[in-house]
Amino acid sequence: MTGLYENINAIQNNPKLTFLLRSPKISLEPLGLSQIARQYEKTLNLSMEEARYLSKITKGYAFAFQALGMLYWDEAAKNKKINRDSILRELEILLDEYVYQKIWEGLSEQDQRILRCLPEDGAIKTGEICEQVELSTQSFSKYRERLINKGLIQSAAHGYVELTLPRFAQVIRYYD
Repeated sequence: MTGLYENINAIQNNPKLTFLLRSPKISLEPLGLSQIARQYEKTLNLSMEEARYLSKITKGYAFAFQALGMLYWDEAAKNKKINRDSILRELEILLDEYVYQKIWEGLSEQDQRILRCLPEDGAIKTGEICEQVELSTQSFSKYRERLINKGLIQSAAHGYVELTLPRFAQVIRYYD
């Protein structure tokens, strides 16, 4: 499930799993980047600057935090000089193999078109997306809400959205 809202909700709301229907639900936000950085600094023996850089890559996504830490640890064990680009490529492969490909296959064509418009880092105006995919703002709001509920985007500010998953934009560019 890798912590995605849609997958968790599908299991929690399954009528055959009555114990989950009765159980209290606690919504968890992404992991704190400062906590991730401190953990990377301590566990991987990194400078705070390098640890912060790595934590920002994860965007607080727990699976990315674990995968990136593992890849960095393995690279450090093999080589004295860390090759960041190599680690990031490996991270993209793990994210794609275990999470992103499954997500992508479950999206509608229009959802996919919208996600292709979003940059990896930072927010984009919803009006720009509407222009690119030729949707009215009223029609876009339906897709926006669905993508938020799936945990794929978030509203960065009024009229802006951004990707929540790390390196998702890079990975989906290979799907074309």
